[in-house]
Amino acid sequence: MNEPNRSAGEALRTLRRIAGLTLDQAAALADTAAAYLSKVENGKLTPTVGYVANVSSALARHLQETGELTNKVAS
Repeated sequence: MNEPNRSAGEALRTLRRIAGLTLDQAAALADTAAAYLSKVENGKLTPTVGYVANVSSALARHLQETGELTNKVAS
């Protein structure tokens, strides 16, 4: 597995877990396939910069709307 693949995938997985979302929930928010997101998270596919931006933006919006990040930081 090459380092950029793993780094992008690990970052998305970490953000998804911070948001408290399942793979299916995160994929639905980002309008992508859960299977594809899984492969990205596991470093099996190389995502485009646009894909990473789309998924991370969707997860960030979710965190902002739910206040989930504030709850985790305040804990």
